[in-house]
Amino acid sequence: MGVTTAVMLMLIATHTHAWSSKKVCKYDEWLNKPCSAQADCKVKNAECFKGRCLCTPGYYYSISGNTCVELPWLERSCASDADCPDGIHAECFKGKCLCTLGYYYSNGQDVCVDNCPVSDQQAEFLTYPGIYLLANYDYVFDADGEHVDNLVDCLAACAADAGCIIADFGIMQKNCARNSVSPLADTSKFIRQHLDFTLYQQRCK
Repeated sequence: MGVTTAVMLMLIATHTHAWSSKKVCKYDEWLNKPCSAQADCKVKNAECFKGRCLCTPGYYYSISGNTCVELPWLERSCASDADCPDGIHAECFKGKCLCTLGYYYSNGQDVCVDNCPVSDQQAEFLTYPGIYLLANYDYVFDADGEHVDNLVDCLAACAADAGCIIADFGIMQKNCARNSVSPLADTSKFIRQHLDFTLYQQRCK
């Protein structure tokens, strides 16, 4: 690789847009082609950035379609609720797009739903740091009668418990607690702020 090419790659690497490193040197049809104006980048959701055609922020390069595809919304960076999808009970929580607390993320539908049958609940969780719920708050114990003191076992216990809607884990206290009541029942009453805790909401099929 020549010096000029290396410098070019370093420049483009500073661009915060998503792009495929496998395509950088190929100038495949349009990606990374030299440009001087937006009109030079004729692909939808692409723009001219520092003299090169790249995908705009919030989009990534799709090799299969040779185009720019919108990034998945879940856990995407955000500054406000307006940066997250509208009409699906999503919100910006501490800089990430998540389901409004109490709603399950549906893997199959890519939306947030207020009800998820036990049979459809997944051993996967959305993470909400700095909060916990004060509702039907039961500590989880291991076979020796001790509080479950690690996150892996805490989440596994919640996933295996049909009555567990949300799990809370205290990092310093190393205590696992389950909640059998959704925060949708009374958000103002149940939600509590605490830096030591992280709340985990199960996903849905």
